[in-house]
Amino acid sequence: MVRASVTITPPPGRRSEVLRALRTVVGPTRAKHGCRACHVLEDVEDGTIVVLEEWDTEEAMTHHLRSHDYLQLLVLMETSTRPPEVRFEIIASASGMEVIEAARNG
Repeated sequence: MVRASVTITPPPGRRSEVLRALRTVVGPTRAKHGCRACHVLEDVEDGTIVVLEEWDTEEAMTHHLRSHDYLQLLVLMETSTRPPEVRFEIIASASGMEVIEAARNG
């Protein structure tokens, strides 16, 4: 699995506009083959906006990076008042509640 995140700091007075534009990208991204999840998150403390995506494979993510939808995200990244933070994480395994249970009972 691949997790991709982009953190944007919208210019003053343009937060709503940036969020509205990102919302138009979320639905089409979620519908793409290989997309596990796509979310737009806001940090109420510092005003940043994070686009978080999860992909089944690197190939599916690469296909998305070449798409028109991702081009829209790149354009929005250009409006960020701070350099956008971009991360791609390759996840070999994932666990859930069993990790908490093992830690609490161990």
